[in-house]
Amino acid sequence: MTNENNLESRPHGFSVISDTDMHDVITKSPEEDALFQAVFDSKWEQAKTLLLHPSNTDLANYKDMMGSTPLHWACSGNAPFEVIRGIYELNPDALLIQEDGGDGDTPLLRACQYASEEILTFLLETQPEAAFITGKDKSYPLHRLILWKRSPSIIQKVLQINPEAVNAEDSYSETPMQELFEAWKCDLGNCIHRLQDLRNGRDANGRFTVTGTLLYLVKTRVYGSIDDVQTTTLGPVHAALSLEEVPALFKILLIQTFPNHAMIADADGNLPLHIAASQKVNSVIIELLLNVYPQATEHRNNDGLTPLNLAKRAGGTADNLVLLAKASNISLRVVMRTRSRAYLSFA
Repeated sequence: MTNENNLESRPHGFSVISDTDMHDVITKSPEEDALFQAVFDSKWEQAKTLLLHPSNTDLANYKDMMGSTPLHWACSGNAPFEVIRGIYELNPDALLIQEDGGDGDTPLLRACQYASEEILTFLLETQPEAAFITGKDKSYPLHRLILWKRSPSIIQKVLQINPEAVNAEDSYSETPMQELFEAWKCDLGNCIHRLQDLRNGRDANGRFTVTGTLLYLVKTRVYGSIDDVQTTTLGPVHAALSLEEVPALFKILLIQTFPNHAMIADADGNLPLHIAASQKVNSVIIELLLNVYPQATEHRNNDGLTPLNLAKRAGGTADNLVLLAKASNISLRVVMRTRSRAYLSFA
């Protein structure tokens, strides 16, 4: 018995193409929009079958009246990884195709909202050039990923490919930082209201407080010049890393915006990596700081402690300890003598 897609049924949702159906795939020419319609209607098994046809390259290049291809809709419709990979392998340049009408999106821009992390990672690694293409609204994939609140690890992958996008304005004159600020400004207000005596962001001695510096950054980053940020006692990267309330994405964007701050120590001799190591931050942030300034692992603060020392003292996560130990060329066995055996295999 066959199902509506003319495939033999198998238990547990698996299917296989019969010899008769394979003959049809090889000998019969499907309609030019067959693959497009299968993807549009979420008929994934039918799409997989069509991808086996000798004329499948033409099927993958089909465009509807808006200029959308099968890959556009596959990236918009939660398609299985096999379908997206199959279409891509037929035409790798399909990821760079922008719609003629509509939003002028590429498949990657569509995927920023709908696709799984596995698919996003595949698209970025196989065709990184797509990270440099905007839609008609001038938004890069970085804008879209932040808008749809995707994970820090995916955000960082895009930043590694196209770091300049962090300062790019879309057609609404908004940068990715501003996109994030708009989504987070209510939490920022709550954070500020919990602290006392801001005195316009300065302490009694006229120096910027941690929260004041961050607030100053946000105001100037969103509404004006950021040139004066360099003159603050505590930089914006230090400030953001010092506050648990600051979302990981905001911290990542700040580091990317001010990479030179990774080399600046605060009054206690702490580099941003020291602060991050002591705060149990997302491992993506540790990795980014290490990439920006690898020598930070050797820097000792005023108490003679390295970032790795602080991470161990704070009970840092296994991922962060591994990253710091590896960057410091120190065996984790030496660092973690009193910790679980699960961590002792790293050397």
